[in-house]
Amino acid sequence: MVKRVKNWMALRERYIFPALFIALDYCVILLTEWEALWAHDILRHLPVPYRLAPQFIYLWVPLVFVAFLGQARAYRSMLPILETVKAVFYSVCAAAITCLVIIYFTKTGPLTSRLFFGLFCIFVLFNIYVAKYLLLKFLKKSHLLYAPVLLVGAGKTAERVLRFFQEDLGYRYDVVGIIDDAPVSPHIAQRYGLCGRFDEADRIVQERGIKDVIITAPGLTREKLTELITRIQPHVRNLSFVPDLIGTPVSGVEPHVLFSEEILMLSMHNNLAIRRNRIIKRAFDLVCTVCGGLLLLPFFIGLALAVAINNRGHVIFTHMRIGKDGKPFPCYKFQTMVPDAEKRLAIILRKIPKHGANGRRISSLCIIRA
Repeated sequence: MVKRVKNWMALRERYIFPALFIALDYCVILLTEWEALWAHDILRHLPVPYRLAPQFIYLWVPLVFVAFLGQARAYRSMLPILETVKAVFYSVCAAAITCLVIIYFTKTGPLTSRLFFGLFCIFVLFNIYVAKYLLLKFLKKSHLLYAPVLLVGAGKTAERVLRFFQEDLGYRYDVVGIIDDAPVSPHIAQRYGLCGRFDEADRIVQERGIKDVIITAPGLTREKLTELITRIQPHVRNLSFVPDLIGTPVSGVEPHVLFSEEILMLSMHNNLAIRRNRIIKRAFDLVCTVCGGLLLLPFFIGLALAVAINNRGHVIFTHMRIGKDGKPFPCYKFQTMVPDAEKRLAIILRKIPKHGANGRRISSLCIIRA
């Protein structure tokens, strides 16, 4: 029985999940090509529909995209959704450039429409994101392709890890048991079952045939953690552990292993320290702000009319705020307060003490219509 479970888990992780997403990406890329061809014909109004060589549509373009997605590890069975988004973005950009080079340096290059290729690049990233999201959502809701996992540690860290697994679409774990000497969280121990103590971890893993183990006990001493990892690792395929870094900023952290000294070094990069990234971010902010503003413009117009009617013509409230490097800037908002809110606030502040009844300083008040 245990051997059958092991074979099924290996089959699921190595073949079923990657094959499912490879087939999905192939279909999405094929659909995007036809979508770009359809949009091209509409925009150009050509008497004869534009077509690309079949070998490029059905073979080379999908093959290049699938290869880059696989190289970016986008077909791993368990990957946080943010990591998936990042991997898909970089691999799609690299694949698009590669396809451009392949097409324009072959015989079909002069016959390839730049409009078609531009439309394809615009559609493909969006389509792949939507398709992956829908499939991951379906797998999560349907409880399909879940992997059994054993948690070592039943404290607050285990609660947070389980909560993240439940909310993130990239993880599909079934907790089959807990290993802990003295569970801090009785809820986890009661719900998933206490399998044994730390010194029995390797025996429990072997008996149950579990290939995924997560150590969620950052409070363990270095010696105890090292001992646990050494005893469990030979019997599992994937072993993860949560280090004692809770509360430390870890966004964008890259691990580096110093083999000769047996040291794990984590490096963090400030991407906004690079001028190029600041320019890209600024351009991204402006584009999103303008596009979002245009989409929400009808709503804003309706809201402005409602505020004007309710507030006797006063729609926008301007207030000076402190921005970057201490520079003041005007902040605009819909005036949902009474028209003379600032005057009323000044009168009230002159009448009340600077400190409240509990001794805390009163920093600000807001006057609203009753």
